[in-house]
Order: sequence, then C-alpha cells, then structure tokens
Amino acid sequence: MHSILYIILAILGLNLLVFIHELGHYILARRNGMKVETFSIGFGKPLIKWMRKGVKWQICPILFGGYVKIAGMEKEGNLEPYEVPEGFYSKKPWARIKVALAGPVVNLVFALVAFTAIWALGGREKPFSQFTQVIGYVDPQSELYQNGVRAGDLLKEYNDKPYQGYQDLIFAAIANGRPANLEGVKID
Repeated sequence: MHSILYIILAILGLNLLVFIHELGHYILARRNGMKVETFSIGFGKPLIKWMRKGVKWQICPILFGGYVKIAGMEKEGNLEPYEVPEGFYSKKPWARIKVALAGPVVNLVFALVAFTAIWALGGREKPFSQFTQVIGYVDPQSELYQNGVRAGDLLKEYNDKPYQGYQDLIFAAIANGRPANLEGVKID
C-alpha cells in the first residue's frame, strides 16, 4: 500500500517539475512575441483539455514529460518554419536561445528556492546521525545488544574519554585494537 502511495507521489513530483520547466518555456515564448499553440503535461491523447488566451492546455495519460508547442517549430502548410508569423524561427536567434534555456533555468531557480525554504524552515529533524551522541541502531545479534545497549541510548564516554562523535569510535578502535568500554545513559 505504501509503495503505491510513493509511486503516485513520485509521479506527481515529477510532473510538478515538468510543469515548472514547461512554464519557463511558455512565459519566455510569450514575452518574446511567439505564439504558443499548446501547453501539455504528459504525452498521448489528452484526458483533459481547455483553451485559455488562445493556448490549448492539456493533461495527457503518459505523465513522464510534457511540451510547449510554439507556432513555426514544425512546417505548417506551404510555409517554411521561418516564414510563420509569431513563429519560433521567425524570431532572432537570441530570443530563441532564451526560450530554449528558460525551462532548465526555471528548474534551477525552483530547486534553489525549494532547498532554501526547506533549510530556512529547519528541514527534517534527524534524531539519529553521526552528529549526535544518541545511538541510532544496535544489531540484536551484537554484544552491545546483549549488554543492554539499545537504540535511543545516549553515549557519553568511550574508553574513559568524553565521546565527541562517531570518529572517536573509529579512530580508537584502529589505534588500540582492543575492546572498548562504553559509558552512557539509558533512555527509555
């Protein structure tokens, strides 16, 4: 059940990124005087479609991408792509470059904003890590477990020295090559 939820969340997350990416192309195309014909999330026959400001907006069943169709990107009738009014190729090269780069740039800006917001809001608390004195996991088959050490216990000393971080355990074990004495506080 959780697997299905994670798959759905992954597809929604991917499509949010696709939407943001395509929105970058869409906005810059409109600002540079290009006629946008279609804004699509997904591929295939549209499930949902509507018209707004002369643009066909649609959601299609294959939700692994999307596109913005700009007039003149493909040959239309007897006109060559560069002859289409308000077409992609009728604009100067710098305008076409800006439209092409807009999607990736908007994705980078979105990532920067999202990670900044996550950092500013405190991120996700990680109670068990190499940066704490709290023991995160004890193998039930280990000697430590047999001696009563459990996940959540607070490690205070290692070989009669104050415990600073996980490097203490690694370096002490390498240097001594002998059993260690752990001193801690039981947390229930």
